[in-house]
Amino acid sequence: MKNLKISVIVPIFNTAKYLHKCISSIRNQSYKNLEIILVNDGSTDNSIDICNKFAENDERIIIIDKENGGVSSARNSGLDVASGDYIGFVDSDDYIHKDMYRLLIEATLKNDSDIIECGYNLVNEQYMVILSFPLKNNIINGNYDCSKDFLQGKNATHSNANKLYRKTLFKSIRFPIYRFGEDYWVNAIAAYLIKRKATIEGCYYYYVKHKRSALNSPFSDDSLDIILSGKDVYDFYRTRFEDLSSYAALYIVEHILRLYKEIKASLPKEKQKKYFKKLIYEFKNYYSLIDGKVYRDVGFKKRHVALLLFKIYPELYCLLSKIYQKIK
Repeated sequence: MKNLKISVIVPIFNTAKYLHKCISSIRNQSYKNLEIILVNDGSTDNSIDICNKFAENDERIIIIDKENGGVSSARNSGLDVASGDYIGFVDSDDYIHKDMYRLLIEATLKNDSDIIECGYNLVNEQYMVILSFPLKNNIINGNYDCSKDFLQGKNATHSNANKLYRKTLFKSIRFPIYRFGEDYWVNAIAAYLIKRKATIEGCYYYYVKHKRSALNSPFSDDSLDIILSGKDVYDFYRTRFEDLSSYAALYIVEHILRLYKEIKASLPKEKQKKYFKKLIYEFKNYYSLIDGKVYRDVGFKKRHVALLLFKIYPELYCLLSKIYQKIK
């Protein structure tokens, strides 16, 4: 096997509790030609001490200690020093299977892929698998089909952590300074720039679900970044592959529904109004831009009904959604 070098970038912010398992899972990969870039993004716990301890025993580790700037800023700092042929990302509260990078590199070499992706598992704090999200073994050729595959989300994920990227992609891409939706943005732009993408079915990345994980983040103004990210992607594809921009519009309106429910559940009524007004305005705007064939392509019949109901009566949608979740 050609000994390609992988740069693994780990953005770190106050995750000392999970950091040992995360870094150990990278160090113990069966594929050894790694550069492990630990980016301490202004942690106030003892994360930096843990990083330094690991670095004493592994010359592959590079530490960047910077002021807090958010996960995109941390990943960009890692990209600035990365010297590998391929780039991987691991979140500091997650971990990876010991063979993940070996299997991804093998598939990369076999197919000459610009991006290679595997499935993932969602685990609890006891590291027991809650859900698995496998992919199908597949090769996609050409930037149109790679873009469509990603935007449809049929055999692709928005995450950057279960993938390897050819390093040359990041000559023209950096993570946008969004707190949410930055991974969707990067993958959408990258899909347009590549010639070939491959997927393998195994689930080799482990997302740890805990109270402070991104999966459980409470609503804040930063949460609205996910809408800005979607709007950027919509504008990007509207001037390139216009027919694919509808998928970005669908991404936007579906996240508006989720944010609407989060606001209703977490904020007092007097604070809800300003957010609802903005979200409903954006919803109407982008709902009208979704081509009907998009619903058929992605097979979202139930969600199509949900979007239509939200358009007519948002409060009724929230009530019925709440009842549905209880009886599920």
